Amino acid sequence: MRTVSLLLGMVAAGLFCACGRVEPPSANIYPDYADGIVIPCNIAPLNFLMADGRTHRVRVEACNSLGNLLGSHTYNRCKKLIFKESDWRDMLASATGGFLRIVVDDTASRLWRISSDSIDPYLVYRLGPHDQNTGGRLQVYERNITDFSHRCLMDNLQTENNCMNCHSLGADAKMVFHVREAFAGTVITDGKGASLKISVPARYGFRLSYPAWSPNGRYIAFATTRIAPVQFVNPHRTQDLMPDVAAWIVLYDTRQNRLFSCPALTDTAFCFSFPTWAPDGKSLYFCRTPHMEVWNLPQEREKECLAEFRYDLFRIDFDADSETFGEPEMVYSPLGGNFGGAAGDSVNRSASIPSASPDGKFLFVSTVMMGSFPSQNQGDLILLQWDSTEDGRAYLREVHTPGFNSPDADRRGVWSASGKWFVFTSKRESGAQSLLYLAHFDGSAPDEQKISKPFVLPQKQPDHYIWNTRSYTFPVFSGKPLPFDGKTYKDIVEQPLSEPDMMFFDTSGMVSGSVDATSGASQAVSSANFGGH
Repeated sequence: MRTVSLLLGMVAAGLFCACGRVEPPSANIYPDYADGIVIPCNIAPLNFLMADGRTHRVRVEACNSLGNLLGSHTYNRCKKLIFKESDWRDMLASATGGFLRIVVDDTASRLWRISSDSIDPYLVYRLGPHDQNTGGRLQVYERNITDFSHRCLMDNLQTENNCMNCHSLGADAKMVFHVREAFAGTVITDGKGASLKISVPARYGFRLSYPAWSPNGRYIAFATTRIAPVQFVNPHRTQDLMPDVAAWIVLYDTRQNRLFSCPALTDTAFCFSFPTWAPDGKSLYFCRTPHMEVWNLPQEREKECLAEFRYDLFRIDFDADSETFGEPEMVYSPLGGNFGGAAGDSVNRSASIPSASPDGKFLFVSTVMMGSFPSQNQGDLILLQWDSTEDGRAYLREVHTPGFNSPDADRRGVWSASGKWFVFTSKRESGAQSLLYLAHFDGSAPDEQKISKPFVLPQKQPDHYIWNTRSYTFPVFSGKPLPFDGKTYKDIVEQPLSEPDMMFFDTSGMVSGSVDATSGASQAVSSANFGGH
Protein backbone atom coordinates (compact mmCIF):
# COMPACT_ATOMS: atom_id res chain seq x y z
CA MET A 1 0.00 0.00 0.00
CA ARG A 2 1.25 3.47 -0.83
CA THR A 3 0.34 4.74 2.66
CA VAL A 4 2.62 2.06 4.14
CA SER A 5 5.42 3.34 1.89
CA LEU A 6 4.84 6.83 3.26
CA LEU A 7 5.13 5.58 6.82
CA LEU A 8 8.34 3.70 6.01
CA GLY A 9 9.70 6.87 4.42
CA MET A 10 8.98 8.83 7.60
CA VAL A 11 10.72 6.21 9.74
CA ALA A 12 13.70 6.16 7.38
CA ALA A 13 13.96 9.93 7.48
CA GLY A 14 14.06 9.82 11.26
CA LEU A 15 16.83 7.24 11.22
CA PHE A 16 18.92 9.30 8.80
CA CYS A 17 18.59 12.31 11.11
CA ALA A 18 19.56 10.21 14.12
CA CYS A 19 22.73 9.05 12.31
CA GLY A 20 23.72 12.61 11.55
CA ARG A 21 23.04 12.45 7.81
CA VAL A 22 21.90 15.66 6.18
CA GLU A 23 19.00 15.39 3.75
CA PRO A 24 18.07 18.16 1.30
CA PRO A 25 14.86 20.09 1.97
CA SER A 26 11.71 18.73 0.39
CA ALA A 27 8.35 20.26 -0.52
CA ASN A 28 6.65 16.87 -0.49
CA ILE A 29 3.52 17.04 1.63
CA TYR A 30 0.82 14.55 2.55
CA PRO A 31 -1.92 14.40 1.40
CA ASP A 32 -0.42 15.33 -1.96
CA TYR A 33 -2.27 18.57 -2.59
CA ALA A 34 -0.52 19.04 -5.90
CA ASP A 35 0.78 22.22 -7.46
CA GLY A 36 -1.95 23.77 -9.60
CA ILE A 37 -5.00 22.33 -7.90
CA VAL A 38 -8.13 24.49 -7.90
CA ILE A 39 -10.01 24.74 -4.60
CA PRO A 40 -13.42 26.25 -3.75
CA CYS A 41 -13.54 29.59 -1.97
CA ASN A 42 -15.52 27.93 0.86
CA ILE A 43 -13.58 24.66 1.32
CA ALA A 44 -12.33 23.40 4.70
CA PRO A 45 -8.62 23.91 5.42
CA LEU A 46 -6.22 21.72 3.45
CA ASN A 47 -4.21 20.58 6.45
CA PHE A 48 -1.10 18.59 5.64
CA LEU A 49 2.04 17.06 7.12
CA MET A 50 5.60 16.90 5.79
CA ALA A 51 6.01 13.61 3.96
CA ASP A 52 9.57 13.04 5.15
CA GLY A 53 8.54 13.28 8.81
CA ARG A 54 10.98 16.11 9.55
CA THR A 55 10.49 19.74 10.51
CA HIS A 56 10.46 22.48 7.88
CA ARG A 57 9.80 26.18 7.70
CA VAL A 58 6.53 26.71 5.87
CA ARG A 59 5.21 30.05 4.66
CA VAL A 60 1.68 30.36 3.25
CA GLU A 61 1.18 33.43 1.06
CA ALA A 62 -2.17 34.76 -0.12
CA CYS A 63 -1.83 36.38 -3.56
CA ASN A 64 -4.18 38.00 -6.03
CA SER A 65 -4.49 36.83 -9.65
CA LEU A 66 -1.48 38.98 -10.64
CA GLY A 67 0.71 37.37 -8.00
CA ASN A 68 0.75 40.40 -5.70
CA LEU A 69 1.22 39.43 -2.06
CA LEU A 70 -1.84 40.16 0.10
CA GLY A 71 -0.66 38.60 3.35
CA SER A 72 1.16 35.58 4.73
CA HIS A 73 1.53 33.23 7.70
CA THR A 74 4.80 31.56 8.67
CA TYR A 75 5.06 28.25 10.54
CA ASN A 76 8.49 27.45 11.95
CA ARG A 77 9.64 23.91 12.75
CA CYS A 78 6.55 22.51 11.10
CA LYS A 79 5.96 18.75 10.82
CA LYS A 80 2.18 18.99 10.64
CA LEU A 81 0.30 22.07 9.51
CA ILE A 82 -3.22 22.40 10.88
CA PHE A 83 -4.48 25.79 9.83
CA LYS A 84 -6.19 28.01 12.33
CA GLU A 85 -9.77 28.26 11.07
CA SER A 86 -9.88 32.07 11.13
CA ASP A 87 -6.52 32.37 9.34
CA TRP A 88 -7.68 29.99 6.61
CA ARG A 89 -10.97 31.84 6.09
CA ASP A 90 -9.20 35.19 5.91
CA MET A 91 -6.74 33.92 3.32
CA LEU A 92 -9.48 32.40 1.15
CA ALA A 93 -11.59 35.55 1.34
CA SER A 94 -8.74 37.88 0.43
CA ALA A 95 -7.28 35.69 -2.34
CA THR A 96 -10.47 34.45 -4.06
CA GLY A 97 -9.72 34.52 -7.78
CA GLY A 98 -6.02 34.37 -6.94
CA PHE A 99 -4.03 31.67 -5.19
CA LEU A 100 -2.24 30.48 -2.09
CA ARG A 101 1.50 29.88 -2.44
CA ILE A 102 2.91 27.18 -0.15
CA VAL A 103 6.64 27.88 0.34
CA VAL A 104 8.77 25.26 2.10
CA ASP A 105 12.22 26.24 3.40
CA ASP A 106 12.18 29.37 1.23
CA THR A 107 12.85 27.32 -1.92
CA ALA A 108 10.27 24.71 -2.88
CA SER A 109 6.73 25.93 -3.43
CA ARG A 110 3.37 25.05 -4.95
CA LEU A 111 0.29 27.06 -5.89
CA TRP A 112 -3.32 26.37 -4.88
CA ARG A 113 -5.68 28.38 -7.03
CA ILE A 114 -8.83 29.67 -5.29
CA SER A 115 -11.94 29.62 -7.44
CA SER A 116 -14.74 32.10 -6.90
CA ASP A 117 -17.10 29.17 -7.55
CA SER A 118 -18.34 27.92 -4.19
CA ILE A 119 -19.12 24.25 -3.63
CA ASP A 120 -22.23 22.61 -2.17
CA PRO A 121 -21.67 22.52 1.60
CA TYR A 122 -22.60 18.88 2.27
CA LEU A 123 -21.51 15.46 1.08
CA VAL A 124 -23.42 12.29 1.95
CA TYR A 125 -21.39 9.11 1.54
CA ARG A 126 -21.20 5.51 2.69
CA LEU A 127 -18.29 4.28 4.80
CA GLY A 128 -17.62 0.56 4.72
CA PRO A 129 -15.06 -2.21 4.17
CA HIS A 130 -12.52 -1.66 1.41
CA ASP A 131 -13.93 -4.75 -0.33
CA GLN A 132 -17.43 -3.47 -1.08
CA ASN A 133 -18.76 -6.97 -1.69
CA THR A 134 -18.17 -8.23 1.83
CA GLY A 135 -20.31 -7.70 4.90
CA GLY A 136 -19.30 -5.75 7.96
CA ARG A 137 -19.75 -2.32 9.44
CA LEU A 138 -21.63 0.05 7.16
CA GLN A 139 -22.37 3.68 7.96
CA VAL A 140 -23.76 6.62 6.00
CA TYR A 141 -22.29 10.00 6.96
CA GLU A 142 -23.16 13.58 6.22
CA ARG A 143 -20.06 15.76 6.05
CA ASN A 144 -19.95 19.54 5.96
CA ILE A 145 -17.07 20.10 3.54
CA THR A 146 -16.77 23.80 4.38
CA ASP A 147 -15.47 22.68 7.77
CA PHE A 148 -14.84 19.31 9.41
CA SER A 149 -18.18 18.74 11.12
CA HIS A 150 -19.92 15.48 10.31
CA ARG A 151 -22.62 13.21 11.66
CA CYS A 152 -23.66 9.61 11.21
CA LEU A 153 -27.05 9.26 9.52
CA MET A 154 -27.19 5.46 9.49
CA ASP A 155 -25.29 2.67 11.17
CA ASN A 156 -26.01 -0.98 10.46
CA LEU A 157 -25.00 -1.91 14.01
CA GLN A 158 -28.49 -0.68 14.88
CA THR A 159 -30.07 -3.12 12.46
CA GLU A 160 -28.30 -6.45 12.94
CA ASN A 161 -25.39 -5.64 10.59
CA ASN A 162 -27.63 -5.70 7.53
CA CYS A 163 -26.63 -4.28 4.17
CA MET A 164 -27.82 -0.76 3.42
CA ASN A 165 -27.00 0.75 0.07
CA CYS A 166 -27.66 3.03 -2.87
CA HIS A 167 -28.78 6.22 -1.16
CA SER A 168 -29.93 8.94 -3.57
CA LEU A 169 -30.95 12.52 -2.84
CA GLY A 170 -33.76 14.42 -4.53
CA ALA A 171 -35.03 17.98 -4.50
CA ASP A 172 -35.61 19.63 -1.09
CA ALA A 173 -33.56 17.05 0.86
CA LYS A 174 -35.67 14.08 -0.21
CA MET A 175 -33.83 10.78 0.14
CA VAL A 176 -34.23 7.16 -0.86
CA PHE A 177 -32.12 4.18 0.22
CA HIS A 178 -32.40 0.42 0.44
CA VAL A 179 -32.09 -1.82 3.46
CA ARG A 180 -31.67 -5.57 3.03
CA GLU A 181 -31.97 -8.84 4.89
CA ALA A 182 -34.09 -8.77 8.07
CA PHE A 183 -35.19 -5.16 7.44
CA ALA A 184 -35.59 -5.48 3.66
CA GLY A 185 -37.32 -2.59 1.93
CA THR A 186 -36.82 0.74 0.22
CA VAL A 187 -37.07 3.79 2.46
CA ILE A 188 -38.21 7.13 1.03
CA THR A 189 -38.08 10.35 3.05
CA ASP A 190 -39.87 13.53 1.96
CA GLY A 191 -37.32 16.04 3.28
CA LYS A 192 -39.68 17.21 6.04
CA GLY A 193 -39.35 14.33 8.48
CA ALA A 194 -41.96 11.95 7.03
CA SER A 195 -40.91 8.60 5.57
CA LEU A 196 -42.35 5.58 3.79
CA LYS A 197 -40.92 2.08 3.44
CA ILE A 198 -41.99 0.11 0.38
CA SER A 199 -41.30 -3.41 -0.84
CA VAL A 200 -42.26 -5.23 -4.03
CA PRO A 201 -44.25 -8.39 -3.16
CA ALA A 202 -42.12 -11.53 -3.49
CA ARG A 203 -44.39 -13.05 -6.15
CA TYR A 204 -43.19 -10.49 -8.70
CA GLY A 205 -39.66 -11.86 -8.53
CA PHE A 206 -37.67 -8.64 -8.32
CA ARG A 207 -36.63 -5.94 -5.91
CA LEU A 208 -35.59 -2.33 -6.34
CA SER A 209 -32.03 -1.05 -6.67
CA TYR A 210 -29.96 1.87 -8.02
CA PRO A 211 -32.49 4.70 -7.43
CA ALA A 212 -32.46 8.09 -9.16
CA TRP A 213 -34.83 10.99 -8.34
CA SER A 214 -36.45 12.92 -11.15
CA PRO A 215 -35.59 16.65 -11.07
CA ASN A 216 -39.11 17.62 -9.94
CA GLY A 217 -39.02 15.12 -7.06
CA ARG A 218 -42.11 13.17 -8.12
CA TYR A 219 -40.61 10.04 -9.72
CA ILE A 220 -37.83 7.70 -8.70
CA ALA A 221 -36.28 5.52 -11.38
CA PHE A 222 -35.08 2.10 -10.22
CA ALA A 223 -33.32 -0.85 -11.77
CA THR A 224 -34.62 -4.25 -10.70
CA THR A 225 -31.13 -5.74 -10.86
CA ARG A 226 -30.30 -8.89 -8.95
CA ILE A 227 -26.62 -9.66 -8.56
CA ALA A 228 -24.54 -12.72 -7.74
CA PRO A 229 -20.86 -12.83 -6.72
CA VAL A 230 -18.19 -14.24 -8.99
CA GLN A 231 -14.92 -14.96 -7.13
CA PHE A 232 -11.74 -14.43 -9.11
CA VAL A 233 -8.59 -16.44 -8.38
CA ASN A 234 -6.49 -13.38 -7.57
CA PRO A 235 -7.16 -12.79 -3.84
CA HIS A 236 -6.18 -9.11 -4.17
CA ARG A 237 -8.88 -8.42 -6.74
CA THR A 238 -12.29 -7.38 -5.47
CA GLN A 239 -15.13 -9.68 -6.47
CA ASP A 240 -17.06 -8.59 -9.53
CA LEU A 241 -20.83 -8.77 -9.24
CA MET A 242 -22.96 -9.45 -12.30
CA PRO A 243 -26.73 -9.42 -12.84
CA ASP A 244 -28.02 -12.98 -12.83
CA VAL A 245 -31.58 -12.39 -14.10
CA ALA A 246 -33.29 -10.00 -16.50
CA ALA A 247 -33.04 -6.56 -14.95
CA TRP A 248 -35.49 -3.80 -15.89
CA ILE A 249 -36.03 -0.08 -15.38
CA VAL A 250 -39.19 0.89 -13.47
CA LEU A 251 -40.52 4.23 -12.22
CA TYR A 252 -42.06 4.84 -8.81
CA ASP A 253 -44.65 7.60 -8.50
CA THR A 254 -44.32 9.19 -5.04
CA ARG A 255 -47.72 10.87 -5.35
CA GLN A 256 -49.67 7.66 -5.87
CA ASN A 257 -47.42 4.95 -4.42
CA ARG A 258 -47.27 2.93 -7.64
CA LEU A 259 -44.73 1.35 -9.96
CA PHE A 260 -44.93 1.46 -13.74
CA SER A 261 -42.75 0.96 -16.78
CA CYS A 262 -43.00 0.21 -20.50
CA PRO A 263 -42.13 -2.73 -22.77
CA ALA A 264 -38.92 -1.06 -23.99
CA LEU A 265 -37.56 -0.99 -20.42
CA THR A 266 -38.76 -4.46 -19.39
CA ASP A 267 -37.66 -6.45 -22.42
CA THR A 268 -36.32 -9.78 -21.09
CA ALA A 269 -33.88 -9.95 -24.01
CA PHE A 270 -31.79 -7.33 -22.19
CA CYS A 271 -30.40 -6.46 -18.77
CA PHE A 272 -30.79 -2.83 -17.64
CA SER A 273 -28.85 -1.00 -14.96
CA PHE A 274 -28.10 2.39 -13.36
CA PRO A 275 -30.86 4.74 -14.55
CA THR A 276 -30.22 8.45 -14.21
CA TRP A 277 -32.28 11.46 -15.26
CA ALA A 278 -31.44 14.20 -17.69
CA PRO A 279 -31.61 17.53 -15.79
CA ASP A 280 -34.82 18.58 -17.57
CA GLY A 281 -36.58 15.35 -16.55
CA LYS A 282 -37.54 14.65 -20.18
CA SER A 283 -35.31 11.61 -20.67
CA LEU A 284 -33.56 8.82 -18.80
CA TYR A 285 -30.05 7.52 -19.33
CA PHE A 286 -29.36 3.88 -18.45
CA CYS A 287 -26.95 1.04 -19.16
CA ARG A 288 -28.09 -1.97 -21.23
CA THR A 289 -26.64 -5.24 -22.47
CA PRO A 290 -28.10 -8.32 -24.16
CA HIS A 291 -29.21 -10.89 -21.59
CA MET A 292 -26.92 -13.89 -21.34
CA GLU A 293 -27.39 -17.07 -19.35
CA VAL A 294 -24.00 -17.55 -17.72
CA TRP A 295 -24.69 -19.35 -14.48
CA ASN A 296 -25.28 -22.95 -15.53
CA LEU A 297 -22.53 -23.29 -18.09
CA PRO A 298 -19.28 -25.30 -17.92
CA GLN A 299 -16.62 -23.41 -16.00
CA GLU A 300 -14.47 -22.65 -19.05
CA ARG A 301 -17.47 -21.24 -20.94
CA GLU A 302 -18.69 -19.25 -17.91
CA LYS A 303 -15.47 -17.23 -17.78
CA GLU A 304 -15.71 -16.54 -21.52
CA CYS A 305 -19.30 -15.33 -21.18
CA LEU A 306 -18.48 -13.06 -18.26
CA ALA A 307 -15.76 -11.39 -20.32
CA GLU A 308 -18.41 -10.59 -22.95
CA PHE A 309 -20.93 -9.24 -20.42
CA ARG A 310 -20.59 -5.53 -21.18
CA TYR A 311 -23.03 -2.62 -21.15
CA ASP A 312 -23.64 0.32 -23.50
CA LEU A 313 -25.17 3.67 -22.54
CA PHE A 314 -28.73 4.34 -23.74
CA ARG A 315 -31.25 7.16 -23.50
CA ILE A 316 -35.05 7.08 -23.65
CA ASP A 317 -37.47 10.03 -23.74
CA PHE A 318 -40.14 10.39 -21.06
CA ASP A 319 -43.23 12.62 -21.13
CA ALA A 320 -44.32 13.24 -17.55
CA ASP A 321 -47.71 14.68 -18.55
CA SER A 322 -48.83 11.53 -20.36
CA GLU A 323 -46.36 9.17 -18.66
CA THR A 324 -45.27 7.83 -22.04
CA PHE A 325 -41.85 6.69 -23.16
CA GLY A 326 -40.04 6.96 -26.48
CA GLU A 327 -37.77 4.40 -28.08
CA PRO A 328 -34.40 3.59 -26.48
CA GLU A 329 -31.39 5.01 -28.33
CA MET A 330 -27.78 3.95 -27.80
CA VAL A 331 -25.73 7.12 -27.27
CA TYR A 332 -22.32 5.77 -26.18
CA SER A 333 -20.42 2.51 -26.07
CA PRO A 334 -17.01 1.75 -24.58
CA LEU A 335 -16.93 -1.39 -26.76
CA GLY A 336 -15.76 0.39 -29.90
CA GLY A 337 -16.89 -0.58 -33.38
CA ASN A 338 -19.41 0.92 -35.79
CA PHE A 339 -22.82 1.84 -34.35
CA GLY A 340 -25.16 4.75 -33.87
CA GLY A 341 -23.62 6.18 -30.72
CA ALA A 342 -20.13 7.50 -29.99
CA ALA A 343 -17.29 4.99 -29.76
CA GLY A 344 -15.03 5.08 -26.75
CA ASP A 345 -11.24 5.45 -27.06
CA SER A 346 -10.75 2.47 -24.75
CA VAL A 347 -12.45 -0.51 -26.36
CA ASN A 348 -13.67 -3.67 -24.64
CA ARG A 349 -14.96 -1.90 -21.55
CA SER A 350 -18.43 -1.78 -19.99
CA ALA A 351 -20.48 1.32 -19.17
CA SER A 352 -21.67 1.95 -15.61
CA ILE A 353 -23.10 4.76 -13.44
CA PRO A 354 -23.90 7.62 -15.85
CA SER A 355 -24.33 11.12 -14.41
CA ALA A 356 -25.54 14.17 -16.37
CA SER A 357 -24.29 17.70 -15.66
CA PRO A 358 -26.90 20.25 -14.48
CA ASP A 359 -26.87 21.99 -17.88
CA GLY A 360 -27.30 18.67 -19.71
CA LYS A 361 -24.25 19.26 -21.93
CA PHE A 362 -21.91 16.74 -20.30
CA LEU A 363 -22.04 13.29 -18.76
CA PHE A 364 -19.73 11.23 -16.67
CA VAL A 365 -19.82 7.49 -17.23
CA SER A 366 -17.72 4.91 -15.40
CA THR A 367 -16.11 2.19 -17.46
CA VAL A 368 -15.27 -1.18 -15.94
CA MET A 369 -13.87 -4.42 -17.29
CA MET A 370 -17.18 -6.29 -17.40
CA GLY A 371 -20.72 -6.15 -16.03
CA SER A 372 -21.90 -2.94 -14.42
CA PHE A 373 -21.21 -3.36 -10.70
CA PRO A 374 -18.64 -0.71 -9.77
CA SER A 375 -16.46 -2.49 -7.17
CA GLN A 376 -13.85 -3.69 -9.65
CA ASN A 377 -10.25 -2.70 -9.11
CA GLN A 378 -9.87 -1.35 -12.63
CA GLY A 379 -11.85 1.29 -14.43
CA ASP A 380 -11.84 4.88 -15.64
CA LEU A 381 -14.15 7.84 -15.37
CA ILE A 382 -14.98 9.10 -18.86
CA LEU A 383 -16.25 12.62 -19.60
CA LEU A 384 -18.69 12.86 -22.52
CA GLN A 385 -19.96 16.00 -24.24
CA TRP A 386 -22.99 16.49 -26.45
CA ASP A 387 -21.87 17.84 -29.79
CA SER A 388 -23.36 18.05 -33.28
CA THR A 389 -22.25 17.21 -36.79
CA GLU A 390 -22.34 19.66 -39.69
CA ASP A 391 -25.81 18.45 -40.61
CA GLY A 392 -27.03 19.06 -37.04
CA ARG A 393 -27.10 15.47 -35.78
CA ALA A 394 -26.43 15.36 -32.02
CA TYR A 395 -23.91 12.87 -30.71
CA LEU A 396 -21.81 12.21 -27.60
CA ARG A 397 -18.05 12.41 -27.88
CA GLU A 398 -15.34 11.58 -25.41
CA VAL A 399 -13.53 14.58 -23.97
CA HIS A 400 -9.76 14.12 -23.81
CA THR A 401 -8.71 14.55 -20.15
CA PRO A 402 -5.00 13.61 -19.95
CA GLY A 403 -3.67 12.84 -16.49
CA PHE A 404 -7.10 12.72 -14.87
CA ASN A 405 -7.59 8.96 -14.43
CA SER A 406 -5.15 6.90 -12.38
CA PRO A 407 -3.89 3.32 -12.91
CA ASP A 408 -6.34 2.27 -10.17
CA ALA A 409 -10.13 2.41 -10.15
CA ASP A 410 -11.71 5.84 -10.75
CA ARG A 411 -15.50 6.01 -10.94
CA ARG A 412 -18.86 7.53 -9.98
CA GLY A 413 -18.54 11.18 -10.98
CA VAL A 414 -21.24 13.24 -9.22
CA TRP A 415 -21.90 16.87 -10.14
CA SER A 416 -22.45 19.76 -7.77
CA ALA A 417 -25.64 21.81 -8.16
CA SER A 418 -23.80 24.50 -10.11
CA GLY A 419 -21.96 22.03 -12.33
CA LYS A 420 -18.69 23.76 -11.44
CA TRP A 421 -17.46 20.95 -9.18
CA PHE A 422 -17.70 17.21 -9.06
CA VAL A 423 -16.77 14.47 -6.62
CA PHE A 424 -15.68 10.97 -7.55
CA THR A 425 -14.28 7.85 -5.90
CA SER A 426 -10.77 6.60 -6.57
CA LYS A 427 -8.44 3.91 -5.28
CA ARG A 428 -5.37 5.88 -6.43
CA GLU A 429 -4.15 6.42 -2.87
CA SER A 430 -3.62 2.78 -1.87
CA GLY A 431 -5.03 0.57 -4.60
CA ALA A 432 -7.49 -0.87 -2.07
CA GLN A 433 -9.63 1.75 -0.33
CA SER A 434 -11.87 4.10 -2.29
CA LEU A 435 -11.49 7.74 -1.21
CA LEU A 436 -13.39 10.85 -2.29
CA TYR A 437 -11.74 13.35 -4.62
CA LEU A 438 -12.92 16.81 -5.67
CA ALA A 439 -12.16 18.67 -8.89
CA HIS A 440 -13.19 21.90 -10.56
CA PHE A 441 -14.98 21.77 -13.94
CA ASP A 442 -15.00 24.47 -16.61
CA GLY A 443 -17.15 23.45 -19.56
CA SER A 444 -16.03 26.44 -21.66
CA ALA A 445 -12.32 25.62 -21.42
CA PRO A 446 -10.44 23.53 -24.01
CA ASP A 447 -10.86 19.79 -23.53
CA GLU A 448 -7.50 19.24 -21.83
CA GLN A 449 -8.29 22.03 -19.32
CA LYS A 450 -11.92 21.32 -18.49
CA ILE A 451 -11.01 19.30 -15.37
CA SER A 452 -8.56 20.58 -12.78
CA LYS A 453 -6.18 18.35 -10.85
CA PRO A 454 -8.22 16.33 -8.31
CA PHE A 455 -7.55 16.61 -4.59
CA VAL A 456 -8.66 14.30 -1.81
CA LEU A 457 -11.45 15.40 0.55
CA PRO A 458 -9.68 17.37 3.33
CA GLN A 459 -9.65 15.97 6.86
CA LYS A 460 -8.88 17.78 10.09
CA GLN A 461 -6.03 15.41 10.91
CA PRO A 462 -3.78 15.23 7.84
CA ASP A 463 -2.64 11.68 8.65
CA HIS A 464 -6.26 10.45 8.56
CA TYR A 465 -5.85 8.53 5.29
CA ILE A 466 -2.59 6.90 6.39
CA TRP A 467 -4.42 4.96 9.10
CA ASN A 468 -7.73 4.63 7.28
CA THR A 469 -8.81 1.07 6.40
CA ARG A 470 -12.32 1.78 5.09
CA SER A 471 -13.75 2.88 1.75
CA TYR A 472 -15.71 6.06 1.03
CA THR A 473 -18.38 5.31 -1.59
CA PHE A 474 -21.66 6.63 -3.08
CA PRO A 475 -20.91 10.36 -2.64
CA VAL A 476 -23.83 12.75 -3.20
CA PHE A 477 -23.83 16.54 -2.86
CA SER A 478 -26.48 18.25 -0.75
CA GLY A 479 -27.30 21.91 -0.23
CA LYS A 480 -28.78 21.39 3.22
CA PRO A 481 -28.66 18.91 6.12
CA LEU A 482 -30.95 15.89 5.86
CA PRO A 483 -33.93 15.84 8.26
CA PHE A 484 -32.94 12.75 10.24
CA ASP A 485 -29.92 11.28 11.97
CA GLY A 486 -28.64 8.11 13.60
CA LYS A 487 -31.08 8.47 16.49
CA THR A 488 -34.11 8.16 14.22
CA TYR A 489 -32.62 5.77 11.65
CA LYS A 490 -33.74 2.58 13.39
CA ASP A 491 -37.32 3.84 13.74
CA ILE A 492 -37.40 4.65 10.04
CA VAL A 493 -36.06 1.23 9.05
CA GLU A 494 -38.38 -0.69 11.39
CA GLN A 495 -41.60 0.93 10.20
CA PRO A 496 -44.27 -1.29 8.56
CA LEU A 497 -43.96 -2.02 4.85
CA SER A 498 -46.20 -0.49 2.22
CA GLU A 499 -46.76 -2.41 -1.01
CA PRO A 500 -46.79 -0.13 -4.07
CA ASP A 501 -49.62 -0.47 -6.55
CA MET A 502 -48.46 -3.14 -9.04
CA MET A 503 -51.37 -3.11 -11.47
CA PHE A 504 -48.91 -2.74 -14.37
CA PHE A 505 -47.27 -6.10 -13.69
CA ASP A 506 -48.74 -9.60 -13.74
CA THR A 507 -47.70 -12.25 -11.23
CA SER A 508 -44.98 -13.68 -13.44
CA GLY A 509 -43.17 -10.34 -13.36
CA MET A 510 -44.04 -9.38 -16.94
CA VAL A 511 -45.51 -6.00 -17.77
CA SER A 512 -49.27 -6.34 -17.90
CA GLY A 513 -51.62 -5.30 -20.66
CA SER A 514 -52.56 -2.13 -18.81
CA VAL A 515 -49.49 -0.50 -20.34
CA ASP A 516 -49.88 0.36 -24.00
CA ALA A 517 -47.35 -1.72 -25.91
CA THR A 518 -46.84 0.89 -28.61
CA SER A 519 -46.57 4.19 -26.77
CA GLY A 520 -45.70 2.91 -23.31
CA ALA A 521 -48.57 4.96 -21.89
CA SER A 522 -49.71 4.00 -18.41
CA GLN A 523 -53.00 4.60 -16.67
CA ALA A 524 -53.19 6.84 -13.62
CA VAL A 525 -54.04 5.04 -10.39
CA SER A 526 -54.95 6.80 -7.17
CA SER A 527 -53.38 5.34 -4.04
CA ALA A 528 -51.76 6.48 -0.80
CA ASN A 529 -50.36 9.96 -1.28
CA PHE A 530 -46.75 10.56 -0.31
CA GLY A 531 -44.30 13.28 -1.27
CA GLY A 532 -44.08 14.70 -4.77
CA HIS A 533 -45.20 18.12 -5.93
